[in-house]
Amino acid sequence: MMEYALIRMNEVFPSDNAVAKWVVGLAIIHNAFIFLKKKLFKSSDELSYLISEAPSILKILTASLREAIFYLEESEKLEEVRIYIDSLPEHIIQIYKILKLLFRNGEKADLLQKLSNTRNITYHYSKPQRNELSEALEEVSNEIVFYEEKDQRFLFAEHVRIQFY
Repeated sequence: MMEYALIRMNEVFPSDNAVAKWVVGLAIIHNAFIFLKKKLFKSSDELSYLISEAPSILKILTASLREAIFYLEESEKLEEVRIYIDSLPEHIIQIYKILKLLFRNGEKADLLQKLSNTRNITYHYSKPQRNELSEALEEVSNEIVFYEEKDQRFLFAEHVRIQFY
């Protein structure tokens, strides 16, 4: 049996409450991750679709993770949110501390930079005059790539694109 809840938005998430806005933002991020996870694992059974879709979904997932980390980092600037985070159960605070390592000033900021680079590749295609395509083509120059003529996707392009990472 399905359970339902009714939420009176202005009572639970008042528009002038920083923590309420923060929680709604986290919920939006959560929903995006669930959608992308489902897309990644429910891709087509056909190999050619999987080859062409999975890298794009992974890139969008990576870019979304980068944006989520920035969201959390920016949230630290709000005193109300910091106080709320400090009031959470210890196991949640420990998870949050792990994520804080990825902040721009964190010990694992290099991973955040890699996520940012992936995000940039995701939303900005490499320009023909830049070296990324040349280097990627050089990497695969001695490889043979499977291609189905009936398929509308250019799988060889996905093979080259993977080299960007």
